[in-house]
Amino acid sequence: IRAEAIAALGTWAEPSLTDRVDGVYRGPVKRDPEQVKAKVTGPAGNWLRENDPAVVLATGALLRELSVTNYQQQMGELVRSAASADVRSGMLTELSRMNYAGLDELVEAAMKDTDENVRTTGIGLLSVVKPDNERMMTIARPILRKGSLREQQQLLKVLDGIPAER
Repeated sequence: IRAEAIAALGTWAEPSLTDRVDGVYRGPVKRDPEQVKAKVTGPAGNWLRENDPAVVLATGALLRELSVTNYQQQMGELVRSAASADVRSGMLTELSRMNYAGLDELVEAAMKDTDENVRTTGIGLLSVVKPDNERMMTIARPILRKGSLREQQQLLKVLDGIPAER
């Protein structure tokens, strides 16, 4: 329930046109996002330290939706050290959507993760990090040789998106 409540805070400024419960059309509603931003900025750090992965993931999404950058460092640490692979992968995705300055280091760490899903997320973000050709070849070779099928498919998607002249 806490995760759902945190997720609902993210849409408070511009909620859905229809009611979440009964689907009745409510019309457009615009609220000042600074009000909810001010309320969640303090407790968000504690929410990121929760044991429940759903709460942590909802908090990451909330911080992204409200453009709260104060906790990016803490979110980055979760990519490296969270017990839950879902949290590691989710925080990496949220930080990429927030244009986090240290994303390249986190992507590199994610590609060395023990969990296939985290590695696949990291590989998918190579298109955002855009390593140079030599670095991309260094990254691609071991994945193509020993990576899982999902990792190889994700790498091929990334490589397909690179312009030929690069």
